[in-house]
Amino acid sequence: MKRFFAFVISIFLIVLVQAQIVRIEPSGAGPDDAASLIFDATQGNAELAAVSKIYVHHGVVTDTENGTDWQYVVGNWGADDGVGQMSPVNGQPGKWKIDFSPSIRQYFKVPQAENIFRITAVFRSADGNTKGTIAPGKYGWGEVTSSGDFYINLNVNAYVTITSPVASETYLSQGQSVAIEALASANVSKMSVLLNEGDGYNEKISLNSGQSISYTYVPLQTIKLGIKVEATINGKLYSEEKQHQII
Repeated sequence: MKRFFAFVISIFLIVLVQAQIVRIEPSGAGPDDAASLIFDATQGNAELAAVSKIYVHHGVVTDTENGTDWQYVVGNWGADDGVGQMSPVNGQPGKWKIDFSPSIRQYFKVPQAENIFRITAVFRSADGNTKGTIAPGKYGWGEVTSSGDFYINLNVNAYVTITSPVASETYLSQGQSVAIEALASANVSKMSVLLNEGDGYNEKISLNSGQSISYTYVPLQTIKLGIKVEATINGKLYSEEKQHQII
């Protein structure tokens, strides 16, 4: 029995260590903080443990907390050009880092009006032929998909996000409509949809409770529509904007 428990504990420790293959420092970093991404090449498949250079091909998720859609990608796959090159961590063999400065948002060039929920990453050799990864699944810091892509969660305490339309443009026949929908992270004291049809933002609909809002927009002509959603959560105003081309 003692051997059995020792075996179980050893397996638990292995899983725990491997789960720390990546981390964000500081651990509570949010989109507007300076931070570093740390990668331990000796963990997971350890296929990058012996290479002299490690690159991270990376971006961010801006749509939802659990999203996997890469945006604002930084890196040139298979190119040894310094873009996304990581640096060895002093005194910690096998560990590599890249710094996001002056903030994660500014590093990836994400507009202030957009949320950033996760950092996306693939860790590779200089030529792109080898990847460092871990078994697919959800971990305390985020998740890894079956493709070996990492999704590292950021600290986003409150937010509002536009969930529809998803695409950047819509092709409509006369009389058809566009569904505009948004979701807040917590109950709101006010939530509004504002549209810019060329004359500045004007409020179209609002509510004073709940976490979601929707509005049906019927365009009269081809238009580049500005969409903004504002939400007041615990007395603080949050907003998100996007441009949508209607053809």
